[in-house]
Amino acid sequence: TYNLKINSDLGLSAEAECTVPGDSPMNISVDNLTYVKHETSYGDGYVHIYYTIDFGIAFNDIYGEKNFYRMAGSIKTYMTSSYDGKHYVYHQPLNFPNEYLTDKGVDGTRIRINETINSNFSNSFSPYDSAFLEIFVYKTDEPYQLYHKSMDNYNDGENPFSEVTPVFSNVEGGLGIFCSYLYDSTIY
Repeated sequence: TYNLKINSDLGLSAEAECTVPGDSPMNISVDNLTYVKHETSYGDGYVHIYYTIDFGIAFNDIYGEKNFYRMAGSIKTYMTSSYDGKHYVYHQPLNFPNEYLTDKGVDGTRIRINETINSNFSNSFSPYDSAFLEIFVYKTDEPYQLYHKSMDNYNDGENPFSEVTPVFSNVEGGLGIFCSYLYDSTIY
């Protein structure tokens, strides 16, 4: 546990505390990978072809602790164009629908999630020659997760009718976040 105390020469002060999550191997694994071709035909004879990759991710949770996780990653694909024979590399971040997780209800088990990646970004008629998934699992403290969730709620785009949402802060006497995380990763 770390304590942060700040005092200014004007008599102002702020303080915060964070606890680094327990460091234990998460043993991340990726499995059940399937690669599916999708075709959409349009009335003018145009056929749009794209691919999806479905896969499962699993990692260990520590028993008896309240744990918080954040999922992140990217996919890097290599392909050869069927039109010009050139080689292309595409790199895109993965967008996990449930980016923030807890171990509530699954404490001490192997946590498993299933994901689908849509490769529509490449608008490609050629399948990948190869693809690499890089998966990151961040084990965070609770303030990290509360702050990021509040930022997601705060960033409601340009909607002039949205409600004002306060951003989480764990700094007494000021605004901000003092938090910690550990992460593990794997490439598949």
